[in-house]
Amino acid sequence: MASKRSTERKSRPEAPRRRKTPGGGEEMPAPAMDSAPPVDDHLRRPTTLPLIPEDVIRLVRVARENPYRFFTLGDVAKICGFGTDVMTALNALGAPVVGRKCNPQLLLEWIGRNSDKIGKIRGD
Repeated sequence: MASKRSTERKSRPEAPRRRKTPGGGEEMPAPAMDSAPPVDDHLRRPTTLPLIPEDVIRLVRVARENPYRFFTLGDVAKICGFGTDVMTALNALGAPVVGRKCNPQLLLEWIGRNSDKIGKIRGD
């Protein structure tokens, strides 16, 4: 007859799952699941520089998924890495801005065609 101790097991908290390392060495704990949406790795800068803010990454993702969407000038400035003063100057030069909204793809095409109008951007 089996003893009472061997047939009844205490419930223990489940240990984290383990996975093999890419090199086949020791095992590592499985990565924790995150509730945040995945971030495209190619949108991040090298780790020695500060990372791109999450709101800008979300704007870039929305702009890629909806190529015909128009954004406010402030959002386009964040997507393209410009300041709002640069966006105002581009608007004055005839950039494709309608009702203070702009499509980032159209703006970049316009900048490529009209680079002679823009001149050098200096950070004085």
